[in-house]
Amino acid sequence: MMKDPRMCLTLPVWRKVIKNPFVIVAYRNPIGVAKSLVKRNQFNFDFSLALWEKYMSAALETSKGLDRICVSYEDVLQDPMKWCTLMFKTLSERGIKGLRIPTADELAQFVDPNLNHSRGMTQDHSPLSPSQSKLYQSLVDGTALHPDAAFPLPSSCLQSLHEPQR
Repeated sequence: MMKDPRMCLTLPVWRKVIKNPFVIVAYRNPIGVAKSLVKRNQFNFDFSLALWEKYMSAALETSKGLDRICVSYEDVLQDPMKWCTLMFKTLSERGIKGLRIPTADELAQFVDPNLNHSRGMTQDHSPLSPSQSKLYQSLVDGTALHPDAAFPLPSSCLQSLHEPQR
């Protein structure tokens, strides 16, 4: 298992050496991501949303044709044991072996629901561009995994990514 937000950019290289990868596309509310990046990295808000859009679009595009699922970060933190049980079942059904459900104590050592700083965040997505709204909704409803789904980056996103941040 490998977890790195930038994996979406390097997956084409990894696909050449990893046999039969299974991809878990983890997504998070883009407003929460942007607020976190503003606070932690001092990025501006528009840049942070554009970065979320770029990474999520890349994750979906580079994982096309692979066995994959979408997972909500907020769902994981809301009920970690329920999520682990569901993931165990899902992955086992796909033939992935050697898995086990962690104990509650083990889970508490690496999942802290208090880290969900976007908990209780309003569902006001008005700061999102139309393309960001469409992408987020497609992740939530699962249509992002459809083979024909495409999420090209609009010029406004690309422009935001090239503007100085500090």
